[in-house]
Amino acid sequence: MGTERAGLMVSGMWRPRDRAGLRNWVRVHLKMDLPERGMCAGHCSPLDYLAHSFFEEAGDSVVWACRGGGKTMMGAVATLLELVHKPGIEVRILGGSLEQSDKMYGYLRGLMEEAGMGEWVAGKASGRRLVLENGSRVEVLAQSDTSVRGQRVQRLRCDEVELFDRGVWSAAQLVTRSTEDERGRKIRAGIEAFSTMHVPGGLMTEIVGGGRKVFSWCVWDVIEKCGEERACGSCGLWNECRGRAKEGTGFVKIDDVLAMRGRVSRGVWRHEMLCEPPRYEDAVLGSFVRGRHVRAWGGQGLPARVVLGVDFGFAGAFVGLFLGVWRDALGEVCVHVLE
Repeated sequence: MGTERAGLMVSGMWRPRDRAGLRNWVRVHLKMDLPERGMCAGHCSPLDYLAHSFFEEAGDSVVWACRGGGKTMMGAVATLLELVHKPGIEVRILGGSLEQSDKMYGYLRGLMEEAGMGEWVAGKASGRRLVLENGSRVEVLAQSDTSVRGQRVQRLRCDEVELFDRGVWSAAQLVTRSTEDERGRKIRAGIEAFSTMHVPGGLMTEIVGGGRKVFSWCVWDVIEKCGEERACGSCGLWNECRGRAKEGTGFVKIDDVLAMRGRVSRGVWRHEMLCEPPRYEDAVLGSFVRGRHVRAWGGQGLPARVVLGVDFGFAGAFVGLFLGVWRDALGEVCVHVLE
């Protein structure tokens, strides 16, 4: 499409110039009122992520957010903003599964229809790809090495990275390239990762600790305002909420939070909804703590017996462990994993 038509396309939608303008754009065009700030210490609002993404602050980013906290939706909103206001940008969506990729893409198409942007699509959008008349493009990728390799795009959004194959994640790190739009404005390349963290020592643990900018929000940061009709003292959330929901400005319904809290264990609640690192609740050795249980050889002599345990890995990785067995000074049997 020509420059004239591209200008008409966004004439009714001003390009946000700052964080306040971005929040207002989302409120006016997408009917979403995002919290101005996070409620918990060290946490943020989804608006902080959107501002970082749209205004292209330096570095890749990670969104570590609670289940149902809108992280996939925020990825769709960020994609829509870029498609509309950054002509020619190439965006790819890569989920932990094709179903997860389709979810973000589905949110994107729904937002476009609700905002009256459907007519801006060049040709006919498919179930995996759409192009706007200003030349911007988004496409869904499958969770495979061949799907990722060969891509040259400005933005890669990776949803539910905790479920990613590590080889695919590694290949994805090389697909982004910066470019300029038709007005000469630089579009800086970047990779954005979205997920909860629910696997002890999993991929999200590595990504969060890998130097990327982290945006984290839990259920209290995005919960709706609790009305006066609810008494704090008799509420099932009181021990953790402590009245924070009375100041809430988010979009997660209190009734839903109450229901979810009653269905899961405290461990699942803490890492899925409060964004605390997993506590090895699902590990074979549930009380394992690396700093306490991994140590150098203590000079206790040779074990009485060495046993090799093997898992042939028909459903996963092959594992072989050498176990040293002996008795301590009190006669108790000790078993150590040997490296």
